[in-house]
Amino acid sequence: MKKGVILIVSLCIAVFSGNAGTISSLKSLCDPGGKVIIDEDFIIEGVVISDYRSPNMDLNPSATANRLDYFKSDATAYVQDFDGTCGVRLIFVESADNRLSRADRVRINTRACVLERTKDPDCMTLSGLTWLNVISSAPGTETDIVIKEKYVSELRDNDIYTYVSLKDLEFVFKDGSYADINEKQAAFCPAIHSGVCDATGRMDGWASLLRDGQGSCIYMMVNMLCEWRRNGKGVPKGIGSVEGIIVHTPMRRYGGDMGMYSIRPIDESGIKIPRKKASNWKRLTAWVQDGTTGQTLTFEMLGEQTGLWQNGRKGDRVLSETGPGKGFLWTDSDSFIHVGSDYNSLTAEKEGGVPNGAIVFKGTGTGWYTFDENGKALPDAKSFFIEVDARKASGSMMTLNFSWLAGSSSPEENWGFPAQWKVQYSLDGNLWQTLHEIATGNEVFNLRAHPWMDKKIKMLGGMRRTGFDTALGMQQRSFLIPSEAFGKRGVLIRITPANDIYYAHRVDPKTSVVDPKKTIKPDMTYTSSIIRFGEISIDYR
Repeated sequence: MKKGVILIVSLCIAVFSGNAGTISSLKSLCDPGGKVIIDEDFIIEGVVISDYRSPNMDLNPSATANRLDYFKSDATAYVQDFDGTCGVRLIFVESADNRLSRADRVRINTRACVLERTKDPDCMTLSGLTWLNVISSAPGTETDIVIKEKYVSELRDNDIYTYVSLKDLEFVFKDGSYADINEKQAAFCPAIHSGVCDATGRMDGWASLLRDGQGSCIYMMVNMLCEWRRNGKGVPKGIGSVEGIIVHTPMRRYGGDMGMYSIRPIDESGIKIPRKKASNWKRLTAWVQDGTTGQTLTFEMLGEQTGLWQNGRKGDRVLSETGPGKGFLWTDSDSFIHVGSDYNSLTAEKEGGVPNGAIVFKGTGTGWYTFDENGKALPDAKSFFIEVDARKASGSMMTLNFSWLAGSSSPEENWGFPAQWKVQYSLDGNLWQTLHEIATGNEVFNLRAHPWMDKKIKMLGGMRRTGFDTALGMQQRSFLIPSEAFGKRGVLIRITPANDIYYAHRVDPKTSVVDPKKTIKPDMTYTSSIIRFGEISIDYR
């Protein structure tokens, strides 16, 4: 038996001893948007830029509503051409077959593999590989890996699945960890959860928003088994570079679209940002609840109010906490304003929550709309409003940044709120301009619900499990404000429902994330709308 194996391997080496093609030569086999089975010997060679020991190679999907499939990341590797011009993602049939170490120089026969080439963006994935497809693998050194150095705006499709150092970066949200999530639902990581939090292992993957000095943003992806993602140190607060594999990875729990390009560090060593605080940006105004002030907010008319977790306030404007530009935050919906929890703790204690770390607006789903005589929601919905005095600001770029999450740990309060939103800007309160999200370019974006444990909900007809589109934590978003806002006294911004579609519980991974048939009706006064902001800021440079 052993002799047979040796004979087969020897024959393989003899047959495949000829020249191999580049990674980019794979493009000749498949047009963009196509998928082919490679039915003949086609040999490629390159250098491995991933590492089978890293738990951050790809997003592990939820196999069911309450069970995570850990296969995807372990079975995924990335190989780029020796000159770094093109890369490919490899997905092995068995994770045990993937033993490709970083900097290995490999030769791969792609026969019997499936090559998929997506169209937008244009990138390639080889799946169906076994250990037999790897003809040879020789250890290399870090110097064998070409590292391209770029600004975010310089990324192109050919950079996907290659190793890139993105320069002049900083974290937009500097309070918290690399993954500000509810740890109860995460994949169990002993270094993070042992003796602190009983993680259920239902969900994987989150992202931090990075911004460079040019104003571009990109999401940094991190999986829940990465021990460094919440290690008590928090994110570094300076300016530097982040090295990693450029990927295109939609993340349903985060809202779907994560932009054309994201970056995956192999480990924390790829995050080369100093811990000493520095920024390319100045802060104009901000609402940053860090838990230190307790259940307290300062209002325009009511003044300082405490005990807001229990009582809440309505119909007044919350004053900003920092910055030279005086700011006001309020809503014209039926929501009461409370103080609640954020998930930007430095450890997994209290499931990663920071008590009194967020401003919470609590009302009803119907409270965001006015309805006509036929029960149809009118186009102009209620909104969150921000007003800031920008007379002391001068520069060329201004951004609105916020982290947010809907609902609570109770499933009864996790549905019925507006599912899709947009951000608009005005200088007079009459003419409103819709802004684009910087990282994705989108005008409309999806809000996600807080995760919960399975529960029977009488009004919804039975058991409701945490679905495939519930969040793990706060989404981080950033929008570019027109430069004409500089020097103006009353700059107005509103975060408003994009339509009357409401968020509904879903447990089927094949079900559309947003159902246009599920629109809010005036008699649905029992629906909840709990929306929390961990941080809101307006920065400029």
